[in-house]
Amino acid sequence: MKIKRTLRRLGCGLLLMLWFLLLLTPCLFIVLITQHEIVLAHSDIPEDDLRVWLIQEADQRGFAISNSRRVSAPNDEVCTLTDVRFFLWKGKGDPNHYCSCYVRRADRWSSVAEGDEACKLAGE
Repeated sequence: MKIKRTLRRLGCGLLLMLWFLLLLTPCLFIVLITQHEIVLAHSDIPEDDLRVWLIQEADQRGFAISNSRRVSAPNDEVCTLTDVRFFLWKGKGDPNHYCSCYVRRADRWSSVAEGDEACKLAGE
């Protein structure tokens, strides 16, 4: 009897989460269409975020998603490793990976390295 009640509550909770997901999906698409991008920052470090944006070029159509992760480097430096994926229905876009390293000076982040050099600092 108690197991059935627990399973029923679990099922109701899952259905409620699914219902909210279905409700919020159109809202996310409306924001994406009107603002052309959605950015959720992970921290105050530059380029440390989750970003979804529309691609509306003459030879490419679709959207892209980039996600960054933070890695500590020597000398109090912080690096962000960003992976980009393209979902295109017109044209072609290859996955991309790039790195950026920063150091904090007087409450501001300053760039130390970009590209391959930053990836080496981050241990990639």
